[in-house]
Amino acid sequence: MSAEPRPFRDRVADVARLVFPGIVATCLSIPSLAPGAFAFAIKGDFPLSAGEIGAMVAAFYLLSAVATQVSMPALARISPMAMARSGLLLSTSGVVVAAAVGTKPAVWVMCLAAGFANGLATPSANLLIALTVPARRRGLAFGLRVSAVPASGVVTATGAWAVAHTGLPWQGALAGAATLLLLVTAASWAGRSSPVRAPAASTAESRGQVRVSLRLIALGGLLAATACSTLSPFLVEGLIAAGTHPGDAALLLGLGAAAGVLARVTAGVLADWVPRPQRHLSAASLMLLTAAAGMGVLAVGSSGPVLAVATLLTFGIGWGWPGLLHHAAIALHPDHLAVATSRMQMGTFLGALFGPLGFGLVVDLVSFRAAWTVAAVAAVVASAVIWAGQRRVPRPGHTG
Repeated sequence: MSAEPRPFRDRVADVARLVFPGIVATCLSIPSLAPGAFAFAIKGDFPLSAGEIGAMVAAFYLLSAVATQVSMPALARISPMAMARSGLLLSTSGVVVAAAVGTKPAVWVMCLAAGFANGLATPSANLLIALTVPARRRGLAFGLRVSAVPASGVVTATGAWAVAHTGLPWQGALAGAATLLLLVTAASWAGRSSPVRAPAASTAESRGQVRVSLRLIALGGLLAATACSTLSPFLVEGLIAAGTHPGDAALLLGLGAAAGVLARVTAGVLADWVPRPQRHLSAASLMLLTAAAGMGVLAVGSSGPVLAVATLLTFGIGWGWPGLLHHAAIALHPDHLAVATSRMQMGTFLGALFGPLGFGLVVDLVSFRAAWTVAAVAAVVASAVIWAGQRRVPRPGHTG
């Protein structure tokens, strides 16, 4: 006898559990990209240098890293869904301030509030996946979740295109972003999840193995994020510096970000088909080499078609690794979910702090060509660390 089909409401709930963490993370990333994407319009109201954009993004990720550590103990008492909802509300408040006031201090308030909100809610989104999504679909769920930055790049690029071609003020684009955040916050009330329970007691040897393997993966994530976190906030300004029209640069950011989303989702699907964390890490290492190649072309290229190909190559293949790293960390340490997601997010947040800050400083002191070159070198180093680290992490199913 064939199995009775599941009710439509249950199927919708399954899809919602799969995609909602990614939607939350996407909304939380928008404020960090807005200063760079709208810089050409913001400069009509007040000066905004590449170094200042990098500092804003760095501050966003610094507070994200701080809030990640603050939120971990609270998850033992508060459900991940409630924590995610709190982050969404805080981020919305910051965007509303920037849209309503429209000054440089207000943009700083947006980035700072959104950064702390991101640190509260992003680990919660990871835990929602681990707690509510079946194991056979977690690769896809993580692929969708880590598509947040390129997906938010699509959203901000759309806003930047509208600002460049329709006369919409950049404050109006931020008002649209605030509306989106409010809608997602309202939708969060339809979902519930239980708090994360503390792991069972383990031996000192087991705890030591957890520390070593997670530090290896987190270090690779930190270096990789240092290299790749420069793409979304600086691509538009970098392409403009190379002679691209602002509208065309915004379009390339949108297309590249869409390619990044496709790459991350595809990587997640393949991770479900090949559930071996070591192979996920090897694939991430190869993707970072592709990112380095694309950044090298961005450094030396000048013609429109060459820059377009480099953008799609870097975003499409070179930035498909984050979900593989996060999925590997969860798969290798199923008894230490909160610790695993905390370490991974700390590493990637710190990398996202150092990358834009250093990139902006190099642009101000030297040039975009030098900054893309430094980012490419960082991607190569990250690839080497992950490649070496995948040979030392525990085998699949190891509890330590």
